[in-house]
Amino acid sequence: MINACSWEEIPGFTSMSEYKRFCIWLEEQIRDELIEKIPVNEMHNNATDLKEYLYRCKETGEIWRLVEPNFPFRGVWLPVENACLWGKIEGFTSLNGYKQFCLWIAEQIKAGIIEEVPIERGKGFGVAFAIEHWYRCKKNGEIWQLIRPDPPFRGLWRPVK
Repeated sequence: MINACSWEEIPGFTSMSEYKRFCIWLEEQIRDELIEKIPVNEMHNNATDLKEYLYRCKETGEIWRLVEPNFPFRGVWLPVENACLWGKIEGFTSLNGYKQFCLWIAEQIKAGIIEEVPIERGKGFGVAFAIEHWYRCKKNGEIWQLIRPDPPFRGLWRPVK
């Protein structure tokens, strides 16, 4: 599959040196102002040992995902069908981690990627102490809930069922 940025899917890199050469090529594309690196949700990125990066083609607006090899996993370079790359958070490690996540949410809202939506009656977390917000991905309509930590409860970030 080729797009206007002449990108093709890479289902796996053959070696770490191939991956590094690819990264150098991406940096050249950034320097030439053809593409831009976009923020990855750090909470999502830290959920595994895999390092991932997102890039946007300035001409088409398409977003692609690069995941660094961690052999035996060979890494990937694939188009992002869902611009909201969210992973569940079953408890924040600290209140500061929650605050950092909220700053990331604010950046996503400012960028027009997500929006805050009202909580549907009867579908909220259902606990009186919970401070809860819902967010919708504008690209796919998926709605997620963010629940503030209140120790010993560590908070949540998960899709609304």
